[in-house]
Amino acid sequence: MALEEIKPEFRASIIDRCQDENPIGDGIQCPHCGALEAYKNRENPGDTTKWSWMVRAFKIDDYSHCRNCDKWFGL
Repeated sequence: MALEEIKPEFRASIIDRCQDENPIGDGIQCPHCGALEAYKNRENPGDTTKWSWMVRAFKIDDYSHCRNCDKWFGL
């Protein structure tokens, strides 16, 4: 998913945490809006303190919640 499709308030948070407008995005993907689970700093993708989480995976049973579109989905 292109970062431009993330809501502005979340996009600003991702850019701030990842210190770049082109972070690494990976993990499960929201079937509603296409947001990826996590965005990471390209220079140090292993530093989990700088990750920005968009999908709260498996919060209830096998369902996940997307912060971008505020919808629930199952895998």
